[in-house]
Amino acid sequence: MHPIPQSLQANISYRQYASGHLVYVNEETLRQFHEDVATFITGTQTGN
Repeated sequence: MHPIPQSLQANISYRQYASGHLVYVNEETLRQFHEDVATFITGTQTGN
C-alpha cells in the first residue's frame, strides 16, 4: 500500500455520523450526510 502524497492529503475530508455507516436510519443524520455530500460536490465544481 502506498501512502497518500502530502500534496493530495488536503483533498481528503472525514465526517462521523451518530448512526455510523447506516445514515438512512436516522433522519437528522441522513439530512446532515446529504448536506455534507452536496457541499463536497459543490466544492469540487468551483475548485474550492
